Amino acid sequence: MKKIFLRFKLRNLRNEEWFNFFLEFKRFVLQFTPQLLGIEILFALFLSLLQKADELLEVIRKSPLTHDIKQLDSLRDSAFRALKAAWKYALASLEPPKYKAAERLGIVFHHLWAGRLSV
Repeated sequence: MKKIFLRFKLRNLRNEEWFNFFLEFKRFVLQFTPQLLGIEILFALFLSLLQKADELLEVIRKSPLTHDIKQLDSLRDSAFRALKAAWKYALASLEPPKYKAAERLGIVFHHLWAGRLSV
């Protein structure tokens, strides 16, 4: 089977992403059947835990703070996109000091965001 994930950590996922990952896993198992995969007992346990996770996520979704958090997430994402755009612009600069500064910032960015800043 082809390797899909080279570097993947569940702890890096947010609640909805985490839950959707496991929904996709559930669909995969159902497609090939738990019996064929030899995981009937474990899959039954997994389904009960997935149901509990869905119930807990519903509490979070209905929380009055969730809307505020989503708005703050959007602001953070916008700031990140602006910072990335300014950095990429500086990398294309013909002015050596600006270019060198962008190169140095790139080292920090790559470290902080684990290489998610593609140029």
